[in-house]
Amino acid sequence: MKADKELRAAIIKLHLAGKSNTKIAKLFPNETVTPQFVYKQVKRFKETGGIEDRPGRGRPVTKRTPEAIKRIREKVRRNPNRSMRKMAKEESMAPRYHAEDRLEGPPAQGLSKIKATPHQ
Repeated sequence: MKADKELRAAIIKLHLAGKSNTKIAKLFPNETVTPQFVYKQVKRFKETGGIEDRPGRGRPVTKRTPEAIKRIREKVRRNPNRSMRKMAKEESMAPRYHAEDRLEGPPAQGLSKIKATPHQ
């Protein structure tokens, strides 16, 4: 967020001017700035040389891509009695992804999304 980057920049500027973490924190009474927060921002600056977020932040990429769904459909089509745990292990995803979609067993809600079509 823009305000976060501006706050980080201000903290780094004060740090480079020689202010202590506690004094920097006291200069921002309306913000939720603690000496620990200042320390983390300074540490980030020293490690990365900037105030940007470190890579890898944010929501992880989903494993349930159209390609993965297609592969699973094909596996179920070839062997409808295939184990969900084995498929999950082969696809490097949690078994719950398969269980939610009911890839094997009796028809259930959500099956139409991934249901294997019979080969004709």
